[in-house]
Amino acid sequence: MRNKLLILNDIGGKGGAEKILSLYSEILAESGFDVEVAFGSEGETYESVSKVVNKVSLIDPPKILTIKYLKLFERVYRLLSLFLIILRFKGKTVVTNTLFMQIFASPIVRLLGKELIWYEHNIQPKGFRRSFIRFYAKLFPRYIIAVSNAVADVYRDLGLNDKVKVIHNGIPALPSASKEKLIELKREFKLKDSDFVVVAISRITEYKGLHVLTKAIESITDENVKVFILGDTGISSKDLVYKRELVRTASGNVTFLGWRDDASDWISLANVFCAPAIGADPFPTTILEAMSLGAICIVSEIGGQPESIKNGHSGYLFKPGSSEELATIINNIKDEFNYESTFEVKRSALNSFKENFTIEKYTDRLNRVFQKIVEG
Repeated sequence: MRNKLLILNDIGGKGGAEKILSLYSEILAESGFDVEVAFGSEGETYESVSKVVNKVSLIDPPKILTIKYLKLFERVYRLLSLFLIILRFKGKTVVTNTLFMQIFASPIVRLLGKELIWYEHNIQPKGFRRSFIRFYAKLFPRYIIAVSNAVADVYRDLGLNDKVKVIHNGIPALPSASKEKLIELKREFKLKDSDFVVVAISRITEYKGLHVLTKAIESITDENVKVFILGDTGISSKDLVYKRELVRTASGNVTFLGWRDDASDWISLANVFCAPAIGADPFPTTILEAMSLGAICIVSEIGGQPESIKNGHSGYLFKPGSSEELATIINNIKDEFNYESTFEVKRSALNSFKENFTIEKYTDRLNRVFQKIVEG
């Protein structure tokens, strides 16, 4: 009889946690698990997961309850729907994939006598929220799957080592751009062969540190250094204000492209890929995507980012928030770009990806941990 899993996620749209959910739900289904997934809304992830798992449920209240004055009823509806989905689930193992589900589903899962796994993608900021989640971690989950050691350390500090399992993310390698596509991009954006292209792919929000990159570019006098930022804000007013200021203060060598479907082409075009987060990014898959194309990655030494890069070997690390150090690294790579040492870094990045972060390596790690959990 196949082991049953119920995975809970409060949004059905795009996001970092949702990208990994799409991967591991399909992997576990293909590995013989009977997988059900419940989403709090429809969207791209909801649609893709619906095609690969046994059953998908939707915790989506009637539109009338989304009216401002009926928000309380909307929340009650969601909680009741969540309770009924967990109650009707015939298996014993429930996985929460987001903070919302950790908070609201954990007591329900344990109340109904089921086994709880947190798939933890976040490093909560210090303060009340981290303290609250750590308190919950002692009470409810049997296991916590962390996407990096940086995520795991939040719980290891509580003496929960036996509960915590680290499964580093893995992804399918991105396709490299054709020669024709690279020529097309250069022509569209008026790039010369002598230009040095820096690419960042990120949601535009303060903790991603894009202002550190734009400030670093201001201090670089070489006009051939061009920066392209792929990404945009969500609906947060704070993010919108941040973006306006970022665009206003950026030099003319910085271009904001918004979200695009040709991210792999831009990484192929780039001389370097940059991830300048100032907040604790758990383990961003964009770095892995860049490594899969043999890109030179420059990433801030914070959160789980350093776990994918060996400094000076498969990429470069810099102090979070230090635009000066970032500018120095970019200048050094630019000046030595055609040297053997630079090609060696590119080769090492690609080899590190193949050895550690392919979808096959991720599948193996995931199956080993989940088999051990359900059999234990």
